[in-house]
Amino acid sequence: MRSLLRLSAPCILPVLPMNAQRIRTWLFNGGSLALAAALLYLAFRGIPMQELATAFQEANYWWLIPLVVLVILSNVMRVIRWQLLLQTLPDRAYREGATPGPVGFMTAFASTMIGYMANYIAPRAGEFARTGHLALKQQLRFSSVLGTVVVERILDTAVLLLALGSGLWYVRDRLGTLAEEAAFRVPPWTEDVAFWSAVVVGIAALGAMLGAWFFPHVARRLRAWYRLVVRPVLRHFWDGLDTVRTTAHPWAVIATTVGMWGGYLLMAYIPFRMLHIAVPYGIGLADAWALMAIGALGLLVPAPGGLGSFHYITIVALATLYQMPEAPAASYAVLTHASQLIFYTGAGALCLAFYGTGLRELREASAQAAEAAE
Repeated sequence: MRSLLRLSAPCILPVLPMNAQRIRTWLFNGGSLALAAALLYLAFRGIPMQELATAFQEANYWWLIPLVVLVILSNVMRVIRWQLLLQTLPDRAYREGATPGPVGFMTAFASTMIGYMANYIAPRAGEFARTGHLALKQQLRFSSVLGTVVVERILDTAVLLLALGSGLWYVRDRLGTLAEEAAFRVPPWTEDVAFWSAVVVGIAALGAMLGAWFFPHVARRLRAWYRLVVRPVLRHFWDGLDTVRTTAHPWAVIATTVGMWGGYLLMAYIPFRMLHIAVPYGIGLADAWALMAIGALGLLVPAPGGLGSFHYITIVALATLYQMPEAPAASYAVLTHASQLIFYTGAGALCLAFYGTGLRELREASAQAAEAAE
């Protein structure tokens, strides 16, 4: 657990003393947990828990079978897409003394599951854990593998923006109500919290700039660190980014991306059928597409696995755009989030156990982001 928490903190900063690293990591993750708790409170306050329990008691759990199949197939396509990018890496992306070779499907699949599991432990930890595991098992440079992960992020962000644009256009007549309801649900005291948080961040940034100005030796160390550490890492990172241009199968990359997001659409729709709320509230595939994109915005908040943020934005969207009572809206948010949390944490733990990879090894692999490669 400790190692995965450390993975979530930025790992491309100058090396700090161990105590400072621990303080920074625990502050970051403690803040994310506090944010998740606050958002969960905002999402579920005033919702009768008995109605929520009744919705789960009456659900048709036979729908879990196609849901699990879709989760697996979507991740298979994600892994195939990643393999297509990884196989384009040049020989210099491998660590010194390693023999270049193809990345196995199961290794890439296990790394993906471990990454998803890490996201539920600490925000932003998943990409580093996923990259670290694959780099460790395939003897690849961390920065090169991370470059391919960034390419995947860019592709997924492009699709998400398309989904968000088309989804918002689909519900354009109801967007004003959504904004008003979201603002109404936020208690007034949160404005003070946001203001003073911004003040603290501003003071910290100002202090960092003044420190660099008044202490030239700090600036010299930063320049040396960039020359000896960052620049070599960026070179290998570019090798990973360049795979999107040099891949021999661009149409396969596009096809797996489309298929993967098609699976996500069905994964967003099936819980409505499971909870018997699709027909009463007129929710079809187009509506699920819009709600999937809106819900994905909650995953941008630095909370572990979108905890709280996904629930909040999903409940507000369903309650305002489709006049759905808060209890069934909350049941959809809980079911969608919990089903994925259980699947990914379980699959990630099994993959860690199967490959015999310890959390300490993952941390050491992620530290390669600061290596001085030749």
